[in-house]
Amino acid sequence: MYSTGAEQIDMSAPGLYVNMIPKDGGNTFHGVVYGDFIHKGWQASNLGPDLTAVGLTNVAQVYHISDFNPGIGGPIRKDKLWYFLAYRYEAIDQTVIDSYYDKNVSPFVYVPDPSRPGEDDGKIPNQSLRVTYQASNKDKLQGWFTNQNKYRSHYNISASRTPSATSLQNTPYAQATTVKWTRTQSNRLLIEGGFARGRTLYQELYQPSVSPSSDQATVESVTIYSITDIANGKVFKAYDNGYSGHGGDMQNGRLGATYVTGAHAVRVGVMLGHATSPSPNWYTGDITMTFNNAVPTSITKRIPSDQLNGYYPDLGIFGQDRWAFKRATVTAGLRYDYFVGNVLDGTLPASRWNPAQFFPGFRVQAWKDLSPRAGVAFDLFGDGKTALKWSIARYVAADGVSTSTANNPQNTVGRTDTLNWNDINHDYTIYNPDGSLQANELGPSTNRNFGKVIPSTNTQDPATLNGWNARGSSIEWQGVVQRQLTPRLSVTGDYYFRWKGNQLATDNTLTTGASYGRPFCITAPSSAQLPNSGGYQVCGLYDLNPSAVGQVQNNVTFARNFGGITDHYMGYDVTVNGRYGSGMIQGGLNAQRRDYNTCNAPILSGQTINQVDSPEAVFCHQTTPYRPDFKLLATQQLPWSLTISGTYQLGSGPMILATWAVPNSLIAPALGRNLSACPASGTCTATKSVQMIQPGTEYARYQNQLDLRLSKRIRVGRYTFRGDANLYNVFNSDFANSINTTFSTSASNQFMRPTAVLLSRLFKVGGQIEF
Repeated sequence: MYSTGAEQIDMSAPGLYVNMIPKDGGNTFHGVVYGDFIHKGWQASNLGPDLTAVGLTNVAQVYHISDFNPGIGGPIRKDKLWYFLAYRYEAIDQTVIDSYYDKNVSPFVYVPDPSRPGEDDGKIPNQSLRVTYQASNKDKLQGWFTNQNKYRSHYNISASRTPSATSLQNTPYAQATTVKWTRTQSNRLLIEGGFARGRTLYQELYQPSVSPSSDQATVESVTIYSITDIANGKVFKAYDNGYSGHGGDMQNGRLGATYVTGAHAVRVGVMLGHATSPSPNWYTGDITMTFNNAVPTSITKRIPSDQLNGYYPDLGIFGQDRWAFKRATVTAGLRYDYFVGNVLDGTLPASRWNPAQFFPGFRVQAWKDLSPRAGVAFDLFGDGKTALKWSIARYVAADGVSTSTANNPQNTVGRTDTLNWNDINHDYTIYNPDGSLQANELGPSTNRNFGKVIPSTNTQDPATLNGWNARGSSIEWQGVVQRQLTPRLSVTGDYYFRWKGNQLATDNTLTTGASYGRPFCITAPSSAQLPNSGGYQVCGLYDLNPSAVGQVQNNVTFARNFGGITDHYMGYDVTVNGRYGSGMIQGGLNAQRRDYNTCNAPILSGQTINQVDSPEAVFCHQTTPYRPDFKLLATQQLPWSLTISGTYQLGSGPMILATWAVPNSLIAPALGRNLSACPASGTCTATKSVQMIQPGTEYARYQNQLDLRLSKRIRVGRYTFRGDANLYNVFNSDFANSINTTFSTSASNQFMRPTAVLLSRLFKVGGQIEF
């Protein structure tokens, strides 16, 4: 079962929680084997006129998808000790829409090879073992271990990312271990305790054709760099996120009790967690590059890192009572969270831009929070057929090591510096053959502390890191109406509202609004792809004054110190559940709306952090409309042990945005000077990123998808066989899951071009054996 309501007092953060009942084994040997398979040729093509009209020449084609999942269980010692052993092997190999291998051997020029589409190929083997021990008539011990070894040859491949610009993702280990003890003290008291540990290492490596090793020295000596072309949003040649490793060692203990009387159900408990997480990261050549329609425009210098962050303790103490009286059931609870994040000892690796530097560990934050939660359920007419439910709950924001990572000195030294680049000698590189820098091709630094091993570029307000109610939070209330219309038909409607608290903004203390000069406007180019065919003005734009370029001293603090940020989510669901004869039907509507207002603490165009210094506030208030999604599921039993089932969904299309890298030549006349990123003399290739469409006003068309399954069940002795024939995307829809939002006036413009299309109609076979 799953839950989203306020009754989950043992959960600190909001979201969907799934309560699964695993297989324990038993006194009789049992097993199940499940598998399905798709092979090349079992698929139609949905490359129709609508897609070819926008320049697409291919869609995703499946070469192979399979899933093999056996599981067996039984007794080790009857009535005392049982086991359940499972194995799963998933594999995928399919082409990717509009992604092709490179047929140009130059490390700086990409030419797609239409005869070699990019592939999303990988495999995930998984092994699991569960053991259950009935220690006494009251005590039960359960242990579970699982290990996964994931391998993706072209991780993150997409229409905007060529195969060479993907990572080779592997998981040397991803292990989880849990031990749980339950004691039924009496028919009123249940005591539970447990321990869980997760050990993981996810690596994102460069493709072997880029770097043969993940060793830092090898990677940094490579002369193939990641290039992003802002005219079409295409990333090519090398992975733009560099080599990285993620994961760590996470441990969590838990002890709780439930006491049930006639009218009350009381739950109390405590949870304690600890984790360490390494995070190495480095780049080929210590740089990434940016082109505009195949012309070099800027480079970003990058300093490597090798961090180790963690938290201890992550403490949660909670108590809750569920009280039933007359026709009402009231739930009330309170949760206390205490979270301490840490930076552990680490050394910033040396690169061509910086020397190595050791940083001792320290405590980053110590948050304390009280989160009350309450709810009521009321039987409206006293006949058990109509229920009214309402709940309100406070949650803390999930964190892990994100805050300690942001405050790790290896990040606060200023690890990036983006410079305008005029490729004077047209060699497509900033390095000379001997490795020295062609400094005369680069514009002014945008971070004067770059490469200086001093933790000064980024700081965080201590008020956001310590004490009560400093942690990010959210409050959610929900109202639900449930009605049983007939013994086989019910309907549920609910409305929810969520708002976020303790939001953060970034203040560059070395600049103010006056550092950005006067506002200016640009005129949208004439284009049928823009609202009203373009030609309108986008005003209220700003550019940092040249005298302030490179002055960076960012301080993260509460957004309310600068007027605050409004971020509200609201939505509704209407669900119908029904049974008829030998069939079942379930369906409903869901729609969400977001009100996001940063006008009092504007966001710089193209940035992902809240930045309060710039007066630029274009589209700072964004309101997305309700756009309902409809889903329907139905099954019907047929003669001869046949079952037919299907799902139908009508889903909202992606939001249409238009981000234009406006060249300096179009901005300078309105600004009265060149962009501040331009060099003092010579050609300027700098651009400014401008959003041309108000977010939330335009959307691509809806998804219209039907999937069907026909199953046949046969029983032979103790064996039950089930065969499945599946038909996916019956209508052969060419719905675009995502689109290119990079607008350009160049010939390579791919604005509105789909970057992901629903898989065309395909056939899949599967089956299951139970014994």
